[in-house]
Amino acid sequence: MGAPPRKLVSRGIGGTTVQLAARICDKAENDGIFISSVVRKLSAGANVTVEDKGTFKLKGVEDDPILYGVALGD
Repeated sequence: MGAPPRKLVSRGIGGTTVQLAARICDKAENDGIFISSVVRKLSAGANVTVEDKGTFKLKGVEDDPILYGVALGD
């Protein structure tokens, strides 16, 4: 199993993964960074502070995912 199929969309890439990423970004405050639990697991050991921001409704997603706010380390 890999990532869902993608399609070229006028000078870019579209698909489920891109749409989900855009919806997660839209939930962040002005200059904030939100990530999903998958990205949180992949970034383990990185110099970042992650804060649970709770569950959010995202269009096209059955279960409300927990999103995490990120603060970059020095």
